Amino acid sequence: MDNRWTPGKIVQTWYREDDFQDEHAAPYQVLLDTGGFIYSPMDDDDCIMKCNLPFPELRFHIGDKVKCRVEGGWEPGIIANVEVLNGERLYPYGIKMDCNGEFVYAPSDSDMFIRKILRFKKGDRVKCYTEEDGWVHGEIVETEVDDDDDFCQGQIIPYRVRLDNNDELFVESDDSSCIKLSTSRRGEQNGFAHVVSVHVLSKMLINNEEYEEAKEMLQEKIEMMRSKIKQNSSHSNVAKWRVDLSHFLCYLSEVHQASGSLDEMK
Repeated sequence: MDNRWTPGKIVQTWYREDDFQDEHAAPYQVLLDTGGFIYSPMDDDDCIMKCNLPFPELRFHIGDKVKCRVEGGWEPGIIANVEVLNGERLYPYGIKMDCNGEFVYAPSDSDMFIRKILRFKKGDRVKCYTEEDGWVHGEIVETEVDDDDDFCQGQIIPYRVRLDNNDELFVESDDSSCIKLSTSRRGEQNGFAHVVSVHVLSKMLINNEEYEEAKEMLQEKIEMMRSKIKQNSSHSNVAKWRVDLSHFLCYLSEVHQASGSLDEMK
């Protein structure tokens, strides 16, 4: 498509603004794919024409938990409808708010108005996937980063992470293929404190209903501890390692119970 033209969707016909003279109305108000609104002053091919490009898919589905920009700030809610017509205006989402049960409408599918509720918060230990080094560990130092170039397109960057080597990276998707909870602390850790931190992380994953992530983390710890015991059977810490192993197995049973798959573990 000629770069003088931008694709979008008609959201209202016979659109008016307060400064329009007399009874004048624009034939169409259009929500651009980039997130902004414009109106077409005339219904002719010099201003607006049919576009053969497919509509961009909506990011959220009915039942998804989100947060919306409302008067007073950002509030959580749940997607109740998609592609909803209210009066003469088409909205991508109708959202039922947690705070008062009222319904609001997101004018466009962009982070300026509606956002995913992030899994992690500032200060959380995480591991991030990079093409060069695989999984690297660090700490979240900022969430919902308003990068000028991306935000003008209606999107934010979920996380800015400071790695253990003091490098920083931006995580552009809050997805388990890109970022996960880390079970390690910066520097060396062992003993009871380590076991407790794993339990805390598994509880967080259970609360987020990320059962597979919790199982993967604990199974990794269990296999590591079993291997450690097998290879160092005469070590003075074997008894403590066995206790740690029993803790990890108990935590794994908690995950299976929460996910309704306890029989699978048995």
